[in-house]
Amino acid sequence: MKITERCISFLATIETCTAETLHLTCPEHELIVIKKAELGRMESGTCIHSNRYIGCTNDIRYLMDEMCSGKESCQSIMPSREMKQVNTKCEDFLEIYLRVEYICIKGRYY
Repeated sequence: MKITERCISFLATIETCTAETLHLTCPEHELIVIKKAELGRMESGTCIHSNRYIGCTNDIRYLMDEMCSGKESCQSIMPSREMKQVNTKCEDFLEIYLRVEYICIKGRYY
């Protein structure tokens, strides 16, 4: 499916730290489309306050697509059971976080 600029009403990037709840939401009658989703330690910032051990990450767009794409809203505790099974290449003692980029498109789920 081709998504044109006219269809997109909203674009957001959300970072969710460990033990927080991920909340993705679109306006009424619009649907979530996951553009990008990474789990790991991408950079220092909201969830990580040190530049040590940065760069261990894994693409989990396929998981976020299953959980959220095609819905008006989506929420999950970070990390979900499925996310815990992903190899982020981070040491076990390191705290990880989730970064999701999504858009909202006009439409209905049938």
